Amino acid sequence: MAGSMRDAFGSRNPDSSMPPIARGYHLVNMQYQTKITLVHIAEQVQALLTKLIDAGQANTSSDENGVTILLDKDILFQPGTTLLNDAVQQTLVGIAAVITLMPNTVEILAPRVATPGQPFAWETGMAEAAAVASLFEQQGGILYHRIQVTSMVATAQGGAGARAASQKEQIEIKIMKTTNPEE
Repeated sequence: MAGSMRDAFGSRNPDSSMPPIARGYHLVNMQYQTKITLVHIAEQVQALLTKLIDAGQANTSSDENGVTILLDKDILFQPGTTLLNDAVQQTLVGIAAVITLMPNTVEILAPRVATPGQPFAWETGMAEAAAVASLFEQQGGILYHRIQVTSMVATAQGGAGARAASQKEQIEIKIMKTTNPEE
């Protein structure tokens, strides 16, 4: 009977008792903490990209979904290749350093690359996005399962990503507000 009572009501031993249940103010605090973290990420990324933003080669924005970074493709890659320019690699590693300790998912959207006879060059766009993802993982320390590489065409037809890509060929990096992209 004593064992049943202990199982039903818990032990008198504080080490074996259940952890306290989060109260409402803890849950609200977590929501505000997420917003503060995203604002902090956006400020640090903007500081890293100041020269590129001033030159019109990069842009950052943030909203309730996360932080978005747009980088012109022509400054990222060596002409005619999917190899990253050495000068921009350090900037990308700096961005990775800002987000590597955060649990947020990072989505890298391939640019819409038009070629004659095809509306989009899928292989080129995905290879460019994969090059950024690889740098984030290998030199930036972001765990591979936090990085997603997708196509701007598939995810944003008619959306903001498609509009931005139609003006300039850009790589879009999204630091999502959650760790689960389904949320």
